[in-house]
Amino acid sequence: MKNGELIGEMIAWEAGEPKRINHFLKVYGFAKAIASREQLSSATMNLVETAAILHDIGIRPALEKHGSSAGALQEEEGETESFIKNWTEKLRLSGSGICKPYLLAGGPSSQL
Repeated sequence: MKNGELIGEMIAWEAGEPKRINHFLKVYGFAKAIASREQLSSATMNLVETAAILHDIGIRPALEKHGSSAGALQEEEGETESFIKNWTEKLRLSGSGICKPYLLAGGPSSQL
């Protein structure tokens, strides 16, 4: 999935929440600007951009389930198997690529 498509998915995911949409777009813009000056490989640049787009993806499920967007709750909800599977399919990842949405959603690498 190209970043433009991913941004569209995240805008749909955050429908009705313009502050969160504006926030992830701002983070994406800053991350892209900073990373572009670092002479990163295209694969690393794509990972930086993807991480910036998805960095707060656990807020919505945390709010829906717990009424709070506390960091630990975002991580807890972002780590569920169904949540990871859904976003892995959206990102069209397979094999070792499944680690990317897990880590981006706040999953600690020690649990992979």
